[in-house]
Amino acid sequence: MRLTISPLTQLTPEVFSDLNKLSFATDEATSLTWLEQALAQDSAQLWIATFNDKCIGLVLLEQDGQEYWLNYIEVREATRQRGVGTFLLQQALLQLPKGSVVKAECPETSSIAKFLKHMVWTQYNPGSWSFQLD
Repeated sequence: MRLTISPLTQLTPEVFSDLNKLSFATDEATSLTWLEQALAQDSAQLWIATFNDKCIGLVLLEQDGQEYWLNYIEVREATRQRGVGTFLLQQALLQLPKGSVVKAECPETSSIAKFLKHMVWTQYNPGSWSFQLD
């Protein structure tokens, strides 16, 4: 099977079960609430990475005026360091209008900061990152 990236537009029990294996929430009720709130926002775009019919990654982009914010990205621990996060984020960014600026904020010592450096994002302040879509 190949890795596919698709928008998350509705939360099925199967998708929720797969996504709940990510570490974004401490319990099912919290993660269900978080996902439902994100899906209900017009400004939010959720994208999932699927392999062998299982969701193994999630990215959340939110629009704020002319800018977009990378508010969440996670790949299942068993599939990390295999390019899934890179492919997931690249494909989600391709759906944004050309010339868009995407920003993220995270601690400089976090794994996400290391990931953004790898993705060649620009650090414009301590803990603040941006990427310009050409």
